[in-house]
Amino acid sequence: MTYRRGRTSIYQLKDDFVKTHQREPDRMEVFRVGRCKDLPDGTQRWVDDESNDHFERMTHMMTHSLQSDDAAPISVEDAFIVVMGRDRPGRVRCAGKAETLCT
Repeated sequence: MTYRRGRTSIYQLKDDFVKTHQREPDRMEVFRVGRCKDLPDGTQRWVDDESNDHFERMTHMMTHSLQSDDAAPISVEDAFIVVMGRDRPGRVRCAGKAETLCT
């Protein structure tokens, strides 16, 4: 989906994701949608290499935990927190300006 308005809010990205996939996105999916664009030829273009590295680390943590039998499965939220760090008071990453840890 192309955006012609320049920067797109997290709320618009979440709304577009819900319309496309009929479910609410998790923080890892919001991170990807906000920083990666799927091109018509099937490739992806990331905003920067650091974002691509963060997403690959999160994905690797998820697939690695699924392959090993003795390790407890890592949730999407846990993988996001390990890679991006804990949220600071008053700020929740990939949730929008109105979201806080209480909400």
